[in-house]
Amino acid sequence: MAAIALCGLAVVSCGKGGGKQVSLTNASTADSVGFLAGGLTAADVIAAQQTDTLLKSEKNMKAYAEGFNAGLKAYKEGDEAYNRGFVDAMRAITSLNIEAKDYDLKITPDAVASGFASLFDKDGKPLKDAAKKGEQYETDFANLTTGLEAKRQAKASQATAAAVKKAAANLPKEAKTLGFSNRNGVYVKEVTPGTGAALKKTDSVLATTSIRDNKGKVFGQEGTVTMNISEASSYSPALAKVVETFKEGGTYELLGTLSDLFVPEAVNQFVQKGADPNALYTVSFKFLELNPQNYANSPRP
Repeated sequence: MAAIALCGLAVVSCGKGGGKQVSLTNASTADSVGFLAGGLTAADVIAAQQTDTLLKSEKNMKAYAEGFNAGLKAYKEGDEAYNRGFVDAMRAITSLNIEAKDYDLKITPDAVASGFASLFDKDGKPLKDAAKKGEQYETDFANLTTGLEAKRQAKASQATAAAVKKAAANLPKEAKTLGFSNRNGVYVKEVTPGTGAALKKTDSVLATTSIRDNKGKVFGQEGTVTMNISEASSYSPALAKVVETFKEGGTYELLGTLSDLFVPEAVNQFVQKGADPNALYTVSFKFLELNPQNYANSPRP
């Protein structure tokens, strides 16, 4: 769909609206290079749709194609100075507005144009103090963006705190619904009772581990590891609080937010993989064998 929408509006590369149609079968060497460059751009756009939400809708793809071809039409062959100015202007206003979304700002072309013109006289020559003014602009820009970033972070922190508070308030109800009970301040479900010895701080244990959200999506590495029980607190303080209530052979689950269950470093790793820091997650531990001979490492679901 994306490729069709892009080609359907490509008045230059697809020969619509009077544009020259070029293909590899009838193109000169120069046109072949241009054709392939355009094709590679299209391939990059299609690949980007997997992660770039802006390009996922048909409406936005049509708008992208219109913008792409408008840029090609604006190109002036042989006028490198004009083309560079055009590109710099689009880069400035586009990148600024992408970043400004975080600050609830909308940068206008008039503002950018006014700032550009402020360092030239009416004849288009640089002002004598242009270099000095430019340095001051740089300082002012840094100060302004620092202040805006501080406000953004404060707003984000408030939103995060509200989300965490909501998740914390919902945890007891969700735990009861899912069959978890409070054990030493941690919500635990005994999926399969252990029949072996109780785990002790001095033990190591072979365990299968995983973490998933309430929709069943698994995050991180799911597999079997050997963990030293005494080191549980360095990875999961929640696990450390209850691990000595578990038995060999049993399967146990812990419920909470990522911050409830893991240390900050582990939380960051999960968030980088797409986990929601404010949602509730279930961590599963199946303890297979106490004190295996080949002790390896701490658990990393």
